Amino acid sequence: MVGFSSHLSNRSLLKTDLNAANGYTVLLTELKAAAVDVATKQALKEGTRVVYCDNIPTLLHTSPEALSKYLIHLAKELITLSPKSLDDVRNE
Repeated sequence: MVGFSSHLSNRSLLKTDLNAANGYTVLLTELKAAAVDVATKQALKEGTRVVYCDNIPTLLHTSPEALSKYLIHLAKELITLSPKSLDDVRNE
């Protein structure tokens, strides 16, 4: 892996990320608008293979119940650490 981008919905930032990732031989991308028209076009222009994938999370080494309990615990912990209440954020 020579690079990645979290800008699949922002065409100009995606172009910047693609230009910074030199030497890739395969472009693996999720199907998003900018990925289809920007990334695919650039990869094919450079003779690079394009592989599309789904972004469906898969649990490894845990159960859905354990993950659910952990996420609830984490959310409660973050709420207690937050310096602002939800009402404060809504009123900004």
